[in-house]
Amino acid sequence: SHDVTKSNDIAEAEAEAEAVLNPITLVRSEEPICPVTRKLVTDDAFLAELSRHYPDIDVARELRKIDAWCLANPGKQKTRRRIINWLNRVETPVKTTKQEDSKWTF
Repeated sequence: SHDVTKSNDIAEAEAEAEAVLNPITLVRSEEPICPVTRKLVTDDAFLAELSRHYPDIDVARELRKIDAWCLANPGKQKTRRRIINWLNRVETPVKTTKQEDSKWTF
């Protein structure tokens, strides 16, 4: 009985470590079907689209941060919905043009 519990703990620890090392692993809590085309959206395609839709955010870095957050918060999982919500909350630097900067001289 004790050996079974120990082996389960080891398996869980290995799964958590793999999730940290492989940020592409997503939890399947939603149907990965595009609502427009009704085609399956693979994890690779989903992640590529994220980089396109969030050009000012280092998506790979944020995915690693989500992995660390999930490890620190047992019971929380990295789902597509969580990734989108996370990226929507990331602060991005405000871009200004040279002309806008020059009108604020004192």
